[in-house]
Amino acid sequence: MQGEADREIHASTTDITDGQEWTNINIDSGDAGNKRHITHVQWGARSDGTAAGTWMAVGKQNTAKIYRSVDGGANWSDIDLSSLSGHSSGNNNAHYIQGIASDGAGKWMFAQQDRIYYSQDDGATWLVGTPFAGNKPPGRNQGIVFTNNSWVIAYSRLSRVRFRSCSASDVLDWSDEVDTPSNNMTSPSNNSTNVKIAAANGNVVACSENDRSVQRFTVNGKTIGTVSSVEYAANDSANGTCKGLATDGTKWVLCCTKGDLYESSDDGASWTQRLDAFEIDGSNARDLAGITADVFLPL
Repeated sequence: MQGEADREIHASTTDITDGQEWTNINIDSGDAGNKRHITHVQWGARSDGTAAGTWMAVGKQNTAKIYRSVDGGANWSDIDLSSLSGHSSGNNNAHYIQGIASDGAGKWMFAQQDRIYYSQDDGATWLVGTPFAGNKPPGRNQGIVFTNNSWVIAYSRLSRVRFRSCSASDVLDWSDEVDTPSNNMTSPSNNSTNVKIAAANGNVVACSENDRSVQRFTVNGKTIGTVSSVEYAANDSANGTCKGLATDGTKWVLCCTKGDLYESSDDGASWTQRLDAFEIDGSNARDLAGITADVFLPL
């Protein structure tokens, strides 16, 4: 999660309900001016079965670095990406890494512009490829997920969100670009927003932070099924917009601004509001900023 200049990561004990304060972690003391924007933190099982697994943290690319922990998040090392061909760094929105995913067996992936970054050794080292060159290369990356032996990326191009997928067996052979129905998934507008994406058993659900609808489809390698758009809430000022999306493989939960929470039991085909205008002080609805499920990914 994003923190301040000297506490970018916050870690809890294994029981987050024990009432103990979380530990603030400075992941890179040599990068104080530029490291404040960690946008995504992800855990993945280690290829050798080590219980601690691997944590990866990504975000702003001012200094072309991502971060890795192999001891449960207590200590972090930086991984310099500047030597990889074509890597972009700076303050531009396109330079942010807006998602990272693991296959649950030691392989990791994230996207940036028209490039795919891939690790086969638990995130320790990275390779880069440009599988989209000359074929409508993506613009700003928005999210990534792994399910059903398939990688799926969401990205913005021409102010709309699009999708591509590939089989786990060939990470440089991707599907053609897939649009949402009537191109109706609005691209998030800045580096503080992105596309929330969750997947289980080959079902993928995605939601832009700018919209009050989700896009859902199935994936199998390079094959993306028909994308359908489903409103989880009426598109009016009384309802919040998506800030988090998660699934345990059975239930899908979407949390929003204005303290709203919605649940689906049919892979995102229909949604029921479970929380309306969550309050702490009894008078002001609080934005819900994120949500996760108590399961190991990927599903």
